[in-house]
Amino acid sequence: MVGLTLAAGFTVYSMLKPLIESSLSKGIGVALKGKADFLESQIEEAKGMLLSEMNFDLDKFLELYSSHMKFRHSGTTDDLEIIG
Repeated sequence: MVGLTLAAGFTVYSMLKPLIESSLSKGIGVALKGKADFLESQIEEAKGMLLSEMNFDLDKFLELYSSHMKFRHSGTTDDLEIIG
């Protein structure tokens, strides 16, 4: 009787093991993808905030010092030149 119970339990376990492993691996994959997507969105948001802050600082700089200095500016931050 004990042997029959152990055999039945082992059979059920061996039949359900692939299903359980598959479900767990899919769940872990979804969780990791969600975490990766979340981190990517946070990085993109931080980059956007940083770039907007850099543009604000350049605008503030130009506003504060434009009355004291003359600038030649072609529209990009790479081409800012103080001429006087």
